Amino acid sequence: MRTYVNKRSEMKMKNNSNSKFFYGYTITLLSALCYFASSGILTVSAGNVINELINTFGWSGTEVSLAFSVRSLFGLALPFVGYITVKYGPRYVIGFSGIVTTICLVLTASIEKPWQFILLYGIGVSFSMLFNDYLGIFAIVNNWWEKKRGTHTGIVNAAGAFGGVVFPIIIALILKNYGWKVALYSMAAMLFFISVLPQLLWYRNFPSQLNLQVDNGFEEKEENSKRIMLSSKYFSPVNWETKDALKTPQIWIVIFMWSGLVFTYIAVMYFSITHLVMNGMDAVTASTILGAINFIAMIVSLLAGRLIDKLGPKTTLVAVCIFSTIGSLLILIVKNVVTGWIFAAVYGLSVGALVPCVATIIPSYYGTKNYPHIQGSVQWILAISSGLAATGIGIIIDKTGSLIPAFFVAAGVSAIAVILALTLKPPVLLEKHLLELNKETQESHI
Repeated sequence: MRTYVNKRSEMKMKNNSNSKFFYGYTITLLSALCYFASSGILTVSAGNVINELINTFGWSGTEVSLAFSVRSLFGLALPFVGYITVKYGPRYVIGFSGIVTTICLVLTASIEKPWQFILLYGIGVSFSMLFNDYLGIFAIVNNWWEKKRGTHTGIVNAAGAFGGVVFPIIIALILKNYGWKVALYSMAAMLFFISVLPQLLWYRNFPSQLNLQVDNGFEEKEENSKRIMLSSKYFSPVNWETKDALKTPQIWIVIFMWSGLVFTYIAVMYFSITHLVMNGMDAVTASTILGAINFIAMIVSLLAGRLIDKLGPKTTLVAVCIFSTIGSLLILIVKNVVTGWIFAAVYGLSVGALVPCVATIIPSYYGTKNYPHIQGSVQWILAISSGLAATGIGIIIDKTGSLIPAFFVAAGVSAIAVILALTLKPPVLLEKHLLELNKETQESHI
């Protein structure tokens, strides 16, 4: 019986197709559309929904925000999400969970009580969107790309950022002119026709399903079959099992480093406007600076992918941590638009490159087959760290009356992330991996 490693080896053989167009570009386009809609409609536009429901029904902020507190708790289910994605493949997991999300959005348009909103939007939408969020999306991109993985994850991530710019405006206009029910119906329709139906029709989980190869059969230079020791661009020659990957320090270094950067992100993106207003800046100017970070991050996502492909995800990740450290300190000197844009430019570099780096380095170290399960098995830590970060920063404000200590803490956490990133190196292959590689080599010579 052949192992997955052998199948992967077969995909490295010379492609017998003479087609000039590689279907991997279609996969990237579909993934970009999916992330564009899911991020913009389900995540960034949440504020539009909250504001409208409070104004329409007179509900308290606590009642409405409870739905989003429930959403954060579902981060603990990510190990299960990863397992399901590996078992059934991203195509059907993303497609069918997207249908459930669409139905929940439609039903939310008929609510009258807070508990109905919590049930349909807080629980229904939040849980189903876990399966059509970036874990599954980046999993399928990683299945199709290796040498240009950074470039294509960067494109998809930029599409998600662009969705965060476009959809809040569209939904706000619909809310203003047609009301919240039409807005929810419109959100459901846009989600279905952009990020569900096309993916169900044209997604393919692996190149082998179309008799194609990863990277369209891009030839690699001769490498040591056991390990690439000196190159910053490492691609695991085997697909690690989740239980084996979780025993290596590298996966935990990545997740704790990521958690540290999330702490800084929450401090800067959630509380920077408050800090700037407290220090005499008007709210409109402060909001413009925050918007500049998102705009720069979107541009950086496109450029960072190529940088990752050239330098490797580790080198780029170190730079991300450095920019995060500097950015969280620069906010302390922001006094006007000029210094605000300097701060936005530096911190935007970190925000834009982070997700492409993480989405690239984990499959590079452990292979693509079990990537969703491996990342999902540790990503629940982000849900906990996010909650602790927001709570901790709130305590700092209450105790000191200022956000300055919070930004110093954020800078310290990002500095620790720099050190963690510098320690990263490919995991040592296990003995069973070496046996599989030797067997594969012998079979290739038969």
